Amino acid sequence: MLFRIVYIHWLQWILTCLSLTLCIQKVNTTTCKRQVTRQTITYKDCLPKRILTRACVGSCVTSASVSSTNPLQITRSCFQCKESIIRQKKVRLTCPNPEGPQPFRRILIEVPVPMECMCESCSFHDVIEVIRSNSEQSK
Repeated sequence: MLFRIVYIHWLQWILTCLSLTLCIQKVNTTTCKRQVTRQTITYKDCLPKRILTRACVGSCVTSASVSSTNPLQITRSCFQCKESIIRQKKVRLTCPNPEGPQPFRRILIEVPVPMECMCESCSFHDVIEVIRSNSEQSK
């Protein structure tokens, strides 16, 4: 029964493609690129500031298919659109100054800005770093 369901899904996939070449081209399409965007920066107790920056956006080839060496297993391939070169951009923020003669003070922070983007292999380590960074900011 399981083989029949898998066969039917496989047959449906083949029928939706006009030709094998078209299917391969569709699967292998990547759109990873650098894009200009506006983002609001919030840092500690400073006033939020809207800046012009860049981001890596798009998709990369990610797949899961039957293993060619063991048809009882799945082979996975994961790629993500991410920065390959980063530059630090200086951003001046206005923050409360409860201890000084002025009600506000200006500070300078550096934010990472992607300069080039590319498809790179997914990594569980990257996910942990993002989670760790987010939890540190909330302290």
